[in-house]
Amino acid sequence: MSRYVEEFLWRGRPEGSDLPAGWHIIIGAQSVDGFGGERIDFTQALTPEQAEAIGFPLETIIAGINADALKAADILRAQVASLQAQLDAMKAAQAEGA
Repeated sequence: MSRYVEEFLWRGRPEGSDLPAGWHIIIGAQSVDGFGGERIDFTQALTPEQAEAIGFPLETIIAGINADALKAADILRAQVASLQAQLDAMKAAQAEGA
């Protein structure tokens, strides 16, 4: 069974508020049912203490979010570079034909 962060919600507070910032998390658990099909179950919204108790402290959650964001940024950079190369090739071909 594979567990992952399905949802992470951060609640900030306005400046001067006496309340601390808060958050909750919902964990998804991916498994295979008795018929070989994929199954995903979700926890209820967990408090920070509940999340930490099952291995998801805030530091781990933030590190996962950062890693996923960096992967997505790398993919987008590669797509931009590929599109730029295509555009440059098209411009060069157009210049040669002019």
